[in-house]
Amino acid sequence: MQSLRWNRENNFVLKMTTFEEYEQWQSENNIKLGSVSKIKTAVPANLFREIPDVIPWL
Repeated sequence: MQSLRWNRENNFVLKMTTFEEYEQWQSENNIKLGSVSKIKTAVPANLFREIPDVIPWL
């Protein structure tokens, strides 16, 4: 755990001064990351505490 002060000094996202700057950073990173392929497994696993055989929304 880091303090809020430490985060303000070291977290580059918190150093951004405009929404546009954040939006551009977010857009660039979304392109690099692509879709989150494991989210459809991770959400049910967290909800049901196991990976079920049938996931209703898949």
